[in-house]
Amino acid sequence: MNPKDAPNSSEIPVEIDFSSGTRGKFFQQNAVLNLRVGLDTKTQDSRRSIVNEKGVKVSAPTNGGLK
Repeated sequence: MNPKDAPNSSEIPVEIDFSSGTRGKFFQQNAVLNLRVGLDTKTQDSRRSIVNEKGVKVSAPTNGGLK
């Protein structure tokens, strides 16, 4: 979030009433969340050289490293 867009502490209520809220309104039983990972240039270049040496998919060394 951009600091200029951050709400003032005077704009944030001290207490929020969730008593009329609906529990689980957006819950989906079998939802799958796919997270994107951003790599800095140095790491990305390192991964690219590994891929070129091994002849594997670009995501393979990164996915293996995250597991």
